[in-house]
Amino acid sequence: MGTVSAAVTALRLDHVSKLFGSVRAVVDVSLEVARGEIFTLLGPSACGKTTILRLVAGLERPDAGEITLRDRLVASVARRTFVAPHRRNLGMVAQSHAIWPHMTVFEHVAYPLELRGVRRATVRERVTAVLEMVGLAGLETRPATMLSGGQMQRLALCRALVYEPDLLLLDEPFSSLDAKLREQMRVEVKLLQRRLGVTVLFVTHDQLEALSLSDRRLLARTDLPGRGWLEFAFWAAFFLPTLTVTLSWILLLDPEYGLINVALARVLGRGPFDIYSFWGIVWVHVVTGSLTVKVILLTPAFRNMNAAFEEASYVAGGTTLRTALRITVPLMAPAILSVLLLGTMVSMQTFEVEQVLGLPFRFFVFSTSMMRGRSTTGRTC
Repeated sequence: MGTVSAAVTALRLDHVSKLFGSVRAVVDVSLEVARGEIFTLLGPSACGKTTILRLVAGLERPDAGEITLRDRLVASVARRTFVAPHRRNLGMVAQSHAIWPHMTVFEHVAYPLELRGVRRATVRERVTAVLEMVGLAGLETRPATMLSGGQMQRLALCRALVYEPDLLLLDEPFSSLDAKLREQMRVEVKLLQRRLGVTVLFVTHDQLEALSLSDRRLLARTDLPGRGWLEFAFWAAFFLPTLTVTLSWILLLDPEYGLINVALARVLGRGPFDIYSFWGIVWVHVVTGSLTVKVILLTPAFRNMNAAFEEASYVAGGTTLRTALRITVPLMAPAILSVLLLGTMVSMQTFEVEQVLGLPFRFFVFSTSMMRGRSTTGRTC
């Protein structure tokens, strides 16, 4: 492959590699993309082309090599350099479009500009202009999920282009569209790219798309990355009850042997925590019953959430905190509220154990205290 003059280079990869465990997803890849061209990574599914895109976006860290964007080094293993996604000024359209269901059309396109602190008047002006350019004018207040497939595709493009990125990343953006709409969108994207002069790194397994859109192409070979770190969190949650009970006894609650109790007793004269008290039992139940149930239920909910939602925010300029507050929490709010309610119910239900065991063993906790109070009231009457 011919090289591109350094004066017009938008992207350069030098001997970049990426491993997932023992699997080599990307091996010694070097390429250069000129400013204003459409460069396509062509290959079958699971061949590593999307991994290259994610390395450029900063969503993955390379295990070897260097990545340069417009003469700015953004990732280098040898030099221990890594620039976060929200500092790379890239636009990205994911395969699923990553349309946030809790936002309107206007809010979608305005979001990257708000992250950059653009004034409201300018935001409205630029959003209106880019929506008009792709034929979405007049739909500003419509919920984004009420758009058609083609309109969602255009909306994702607007969100990626409104802040004038240095490089536009397209990850098989037409794969979810029908054949007729896919052909129409190919033409529209080509015309839009020529009109704006934006540099595009395009990923596809479709040879027709590669031939019709690209200025140059790179053929990728097949390999398979594997990821599953959330599975560990899911299974680890089942061991939390034992862990938290142990910590409750050892660190806090035992009046004679609790580490924190003993330490505080040296200062205060007595340890303030007691496993046999009302608040001691409340602590154990909240931690062991409620907390672990929440972890066990929330982990698969977050695991099954479309990661492209968060990644689209990162690439658009959102930090981890801003993405969590504006994207993740609103999207997961129904699951979080449901789990909080269920966890509270489980925590309250476990107090039945003390109701059965409290009186014989004189564990004067909430339920037994109520029973004693009722008995005393009955005798008084």
